[in-house]
Amino acid sequence: MAEQRYRISNLSQIILYKLYVFHVDGDENRPLSLREIRELFPRSLPLNLIESSIDWMRKKIGSDYLRRLGTKEDYKFVISPEGIKHVELELLRKSSPISYFQQHGEDALVYVAGLESPFMTDEERSEMDPRSGTA
Repeated sequence: MAEQRYRISNLSQIILYKLYVFHVDGDENRPLSLREIRELFPRSLPLNLIESSIDWMRKKIGSDYLRRLGTKEDYKFVISPEGIKHVELELLRKSSPISYFQQHGEDALVYVAGLESPFMTDEERSEMDPRSGTA
């Protein structure tokens, strides 16, 4: 059986959701390392994949959703009020990957963030559009 692969665009949304849950369900507001973020998932994900997903989100969606603290060798991340608001809006939008994941739980990770996921960013949709000349 082949190893599961994930799309960083969708995985970044689930990471943000996980940090949201950690924040709103907890009593402490502390930044998490990449290893601690990995521990939020029952299925172990590679640290490089988590880091790439966070980097993608900070560049493509917005760097203000996750605050990055520390040095490159030891970055830690904490969800910001803007990130909390983004997750809450995505939870209200029933067609979003975050909403689907929240409704269906951990077993939905592959469906939401796997390579074959039907959830696509606008950029991915335009790249797949045969009229764009890039598909």
